[in-house]
Amino acid sequence: MLVTAAAVATLVQLAPGRVNVGIGSGFTGRLAMGQRPNSWTFVAQYIRQLKALLAGEVVEVDGAATRMLQGPGQAPARPIRVPIVVGTGGPKGEGGARWTRRDGDRVSAGGAGHPSGAHGVRADGRALSTIIRCWILKSSSPV
Repeated sequence: MLVTAAAVATLVQLAPGRVNVGIGSGFTGRLAMGQRPNSWTFVAQYIRQLKALLAGEVVEVDGAATRMLQGPGQAPARPIRVPIVVGTGGPKGEGGARWTRRDGDRVSAGGAGHPSGAHGVRADGRALSTIIRCWILKSSSPV
């Protein structure tokens, strides 16, 4: 998560106002490794911690206090605010991602050709610009 936060900070510094972060349960990537996707509860906690790190807060990760340490000029000043686009692939995922709407973030409902037409589009209908794809692995997952 700290690596993701640092990557987001770097992209925001390079392309301010054009960064959106895409996060999902890791269904495809984890399935390819013979693992089940992460639970939506885990994904929601990951997103809350990522947002907290970008806001300059200290979060607990695997029992240790963690925060971003970039100095002046190495990353934009905190808080760093970027839209979080939650990739879902069905009713369970969309239900689990509903909380993001309360925070003003977006939910991308499925893959190309999804009936909602929401894939890769912001709420105002404009195409998403820069998307970070992250695969979330639990600390106990083999890499």
